[in-house]
Amino acid sequence: MKTRAKNPDRLADEIEATLRKLAKLEKEIEEIGEPAAGALRHRLEALQVEEHALQRNAGELKTGKAGRRNAVRARKLETLLHHIEAEESSLEHDADFLHQASPTTLEFAFRCGSRVFDIGARGWKKATGGRQLMWHSPFVNNTHDSLASRYRMPDEKK
Repeated sequence: MKTRAKNPDRLADEIEATLRKLAKLEKEIEEIGEPAAGALRHRLEALQVEEHALQRNAGELKTGKAGRRNAVRARKLETLLHHIEAEESSLEHDADFLHQASPTTLEFAFRCGSRVFDIGARGWKKATGGRQLMWHSPFVNNTHDSLASRYRMPDEKK
């Protein structure tokens, strides 16, 4: 493994790359939804804490003086970065696996209910001949003249 401690700019670039990857993972975990993503969310929060610690220590390393102490700190930062990257990879693998899972029973019930409603609405439309349904407003997409001609009272004067 090539040491990154010699080049702090490269270390900073890799930290930024892991930050972007964490943001992407966060969005992916939100898409999975509860309850499946609960454990993944806890792991992601722990990774975010480690990432903040890594950023803070990298900032201290950048402002510190060169010496043996900073070399030890740089190796520790490199080890922490390697751990975060490995955990991100594992988390990404688990999130991809959960994306492939079958839908939950609640999601399945909502899909079935939506289909039943659509079939019922199509049947109602067919039965009424496509006329305006009672729950639709007659004022939508109509002008005053078209409404007056359609709903004219017999005792109205012209």
